[in-house]
Amino acid sequence: MNQLAVLNSVSCGDAERQLAALQLSPRHADIQDLSANKRLKLKEGDFNGLPKLKTLCLKDLGLERLPPLGNLLSLETLYLSSNRIKSVADLSLTEMAKLRELDLSRNRLTTLSSPPFRKAKLRKLDLNGNKLHRLEGLVFEHLKKLKVLKLRRNEITSFSDGVFYGLNAIENLLLDYNNITTIRKGLLFGLSSLTHLSLSQNQIDSIRPDAWEPTKHLKTLDLSNNRLVSLREGTFRALGALTELTLSHNHLAHIERDAFAPTSSLLTLDLSHNQLRWSVEDNSGAFSRLERVHTLSLAYNGIETIHAETFTPLRELSSLDMRGNQIRTLPHNPFIGLNRLTSVQLNTSSLVCDYHLSWLPGWLSSLSFNNSSIIASCSYPNRLRDRPVATISSRDFARESSPRPIISQSPKDQIALRGANVTLACVAEFGSEGDQPKFMWRKNSQLLVNFQLETLVSVVGGDGEGGAKHNVTSLLHLQNVSDEDTGEYQCVVRNHFGASYSQRANMQVHVFPYFTKRPASVEVRIGDVARLECAAEGSPTPEISLVKDGIDFPAARERRIHVYNNETIFFIKPVKSDDEGQYTCIAKNAAGVASSHASLTVRETPKFTKGLKDRVARLGDNAVLECQGTGKPTPKLTWTKDGDVIKENEHYVLVKDSQYLLILDTKMDDAGTYVCELTNILGTVRGPINLSIRRDITSTSTTTGIVMMAVVGCVVITSLVWVVIIYQTRKRPQAGSLGPPPAYPREDVLGRYPAHLPTHHHLPSDLVHTFTPLLANSHETYTTAGQDSGSEHSSGKDSGTGDSAQRSNEDLLPLDLSRPGLRRSLIICADNGSASVLRGASASKKGFKFTSPPSTITNLTFSFSTSGSTPLSDGRSCSPFCAYLSLSFN
Repeated sequence: MNQLAVLNSVSCGDAERQLAALQLSPRHADIQDLSANKRLKLKEGDFNGLPKLKTLCLKDLGLERLPPLGNLLSLETLYLSSNRIKSVADLSLTEMAKLRELDLSRNRLTTLSSPPFRKAKLRKLDLNGNKLHRLEGLVFEHLKKLKVLKLRRNEITSFSDGVFYGLNAIENLLLDYNNITTIRKGLLFGLSSLTHLSLSQNQIDSIRPDAWEPTKHLKTLDLSNNRLVSLREGTFRALGALTELTLSHNHLAHIERDAFAPTSSLLTLDLSHNQLRWSVEDNSGAFSRLERVHTLSLAYNGIETIHAETFTPLRELSSLDMRGNQIRTLPHNPFIGLNRLTSVQLNTSSLVCDYHLSWLPGWLSSLSFNNSSIIASCSYPNRLRDRPVATISSRDFARESSPRPIISQSPKDQIALRGANVTLACVAEFGSEGDQPKFMWRKNSQLLVNFQLETLVSVVGGDGEGGAKHNVTSLLHLQNVSDEDTGEYQCVVRNHFGASYSQRANMQVHVFPYFTKRPASVEVRIGDVARLECAAEGSPTPEISLVKDGIDFPAARERRIHVYNNETIFFIKPVKSDDEGQYTCIAKNAAGVASSHASLTVRETPKFTKGLKDRVARLGDNAVLECQGTGKPTPKLTWTKDGDVIKENEHYVLVKDSQYLLILDTKMDDAGTYVCELTNILGTVRGPINLSIRRDITSTSTTTGIVMMAVVGCVVITSLVWVVIIYQTRKRPQAGSLGPPPAYPREDVLGRYPAHLPTHHHLPSDLVHTFTPLLANSHETYTTAGQDSGSEHSSGKDSGTGDSAQRSNEDLLPLDLSRPGLRRSLIICADNGSASVLRGASASKKGFKFTSPPSTITNLTFSFSTSGSTPLSDGRSCSPFCAYLSLSFN
């Protein structure tokens, strides 16, 4: 200390000077040390006379509280360590505006009141050696400029989330020697400026994958002396700026591939004093993505061999510490490619100096640096025991079979269904001088325990040196396999001379798809949304698909189907009529296919598809009211008049599922409002039709009747021509059969009324029949073997009156073509503009039909009547004109 410093500082901490009262001098002093004066009693204002004081040491004074010290406007550093202060609330720092460093270490603080240090502008805070069990959130929120926080050697076991929030300038955080067990994001929240974090000597056994997200600028991390057993792929996520990582003195036994991938800037890695034998001896990819590391320590990890590719990613490695590992075998040079090595520390006296190690002396002699730190000597064969490897020539290495076990057959990949029994086999060979090896099995790089193992040993021949070569087989039996058995299996065989690792076998346990949610049948209105839920599990995860009626469906083609919630809910919107049907949810994986069915029923409220029209009919005529509608399910159609439901009888005829109401022989009482009602499960719709009955409708003129008669005549003549053609055709000798062709329809509609009926008739267009197809349609005729046409009915005569000498009482009966040998008759009538009527034929609501096809036409008679009436067998007559057609059939 220079002279000025001596003049400006006063120390009262001499153990021989135990002051009972405070003696301060000189006034210009900037450092005052009163440490270890336990008899000293401080009073308020004791330091008012030191306006330039910058550093005040009040260590080990037995203080339980700190009284106001006066107007210390220049004070920058205050040491209060080794006292008895229990609460920061007992500190009076309000008049220390320039205070930057506060040391409260080794006191009796058990909690930090919230918020402490409200007005302080500290840069460094030391709370080491207290008894802080728990830190609540936001306790440091006012220390915006704090750079160093020391919390070592407390008894901290838990933190509230956000405990360090507000430390916007923090750089160093020391949490060593506590009882922290888990590192999570909430603990480090708000530490975005942190560069150095020390968590050594805790009980940490778990690091959450997102723990480091708030500390992306962290450069140095010390996790030594904790309880970590493995490093997972996400353990160091977000630590891209980390340059130094210390993990020594943990219980690390496994490092996953790419565990260090996020730490691409890492330069120094300390993994000493762990149990990383597996990760180094096998090619597990533990050090992948560590291209920039130049210092690596693997000292004291129980390593016995090094895989040839373990250090391959470490291209920048310059210093390697392998001390404390009893290396036994190095079958291949693991240092190839490490061209920047300047230091290797290795000490082992357990090397098996067989021909697999013959590369080592040459590599040692090629090193460009001092290799005195490499101590390697042989333990086998006996003639080379304790001899340094560097002094052995290549021809001196043992050529006999190695006593170290060597894997000759690795386990094979397996695929099994859940519940099956599986056996994995691993075979190794070893020489006569080696003791019987011990097998171990690993799953996903973790040692398996309490599994059923079977070991078989056999002699396979001599070793060339008078000894025997052995094969040893290890069988791993897996009973009733489940999803938990899926993974990578590996066998490791080891004896006193070294170890060997097999290739990994992939074990897949497939589970037949099974549904966790089955689609339920639904009923949906048109335009609404249909929801079909389908979820399945299995192994591998099954693919879910939806088909309709076994094929692709309109909603998919039209992109009206949507999938939500990871393919578990299918929505069809908007629903259309074509979407109705059966849907099948299919779950498929490598184990098989499962399916579940559900029906989608589309509902539609009833509605009219054609406008309802009022009608006018002449008294005594027939009237037709039309009502067409749709809906799902198909609505029931009901006709009412004056509130009464109309039922079919002799006066009312319901045609085509009641879409047409035929009123026969209208009366004046039929006039009024008729209501058409459509009803299904979704509702009812009604519509009125007004029917008017009039007496004064003008009759159709005679000209119209003549035209109608001409039309009917044309129909009959055309029919006659076709009958002659059919008759001639049937007489051909090549006709092959007396019966009708198999494809001939059993029932054929006679046809429809002529489309040119008078415009004021009351039948709708789809009920107006024409009879031309009876003789004109070629597909309704057929031929038979030659028939005798010379009977008395073989000629047709037109009497002009409609009478014929050959008529019988059966002429005008309903057509029943199943009765052979009888003559059949047709009469087409037009009643001066009224609807045409088909006489002498069977009738139904859907039209007039033959009951069976005719055989051979033997006689045809037709006549016309233009006036008067033609009597019919049923007592009715045609007036004023008729066309009479008589057909005879065998």
